[in-house]
Amino acid sequence: MSSNLLVLLVLFLGVLAIGKSVKERHIENKLSRALSRVNGQPSASSLMSADCRAGIAINSDGTAICMAGGNWINTEVFTASEVLSAELYIDGECETRTSRTSQIGGALVGGLLLGGVGVIVGGLTGRKKSHRMVSSIDLRVMVNDTHNPLHEVRLLGREQSRNSPQVKKIIDSARAFHARLDVMIKRADREDREAERLESLALQSKQAAAPSLSIADELRKLGELKASGDLTEAEYQTLRARLIT
Repeated sequence: MSSNLLVLLVLFLGVLAIGKSVKERHIENKLSRALSRVNGQPSASSLMSADCRAGIAINSDGTAICMAGGNWINTEVFTASEVLSAELYIDGECETRTSRTSQIGGALVGGLLLGGVGVIVGGLTGRKKSHRMVSSIDLRVMVNDTHNPLHEVRLLGREQSRNSPQVKKIIDSARAFHARLDVMIKRADREDREAERLESLALQSKQAAAPSLSIADELRKLGELKASGDLTEAEYQTLRARLIT
C-alpha cells in the first residue's frame, strides 16, 4: 500500500511540475511578445527578469520604452522625455547611473524624490559581497509617473560565480541596455536645453522690444503735444533727446 501511495505521490508531483513548467513557458512567451514591439515599432533591445515576470524594451528609433510584467503581463509605454533615470545595480551597489540634468528633467526627478522615491532607491543598496560571487543584478528605471515611478527588472536572483558565462552574459547585456537608456536620457536633456534656450531668446527679444515700443509711444505723444501747441519746439527737442539717448 505504501509503495502505491509513493507512486501516486511521485506521479502527482510530476503532473504539478509539468503544469507549472507549461504555465511558466506561457508567461515567458507572453512577456516576450509584449516586449517585441514598442509604440508599433520592433524593439531594438529588450531584457527579461530571471523569473520571466518582468521586462523592458526600447523601440527601434530610441524614442520610447516599454515596461511589462505581472501575472497578466501588463504593459506601460513611456516616451524618452518621460525616462528620468536609469541605474544598474550589482549586489545592491550602483555600478552606473544616468539621470536627467536639464532644468525641466531635473525638476521632474526632484519632484518624484520629494514624493518618497528617493528613500526607496537609496534603501535598496545591500551588503557588499565577494567579487567572485554575484547574487543579484538589477536594472532600475525611474519614469515620470507619480503612481508607479520606479520599475525594477531583476536579471539575476540567485548567487553565482561572477566569472560564469551566464553571469558575464547578463552583465554585458545589462550594460549594453543601460547604454541605450543613457543615450535616450541625454538626448532628451539636449532637447530640453534647446527648448529652454529658444524660450530664453524669445523672452530676451520680447524684453528688448518692450522699451522700443514704449519710446515710440512716448515720441508719438510728444509729437501730438507739439502739434496741439502744448509744447514749444525747444521743449519738444529737449524731451525727445532725453527719450532717445
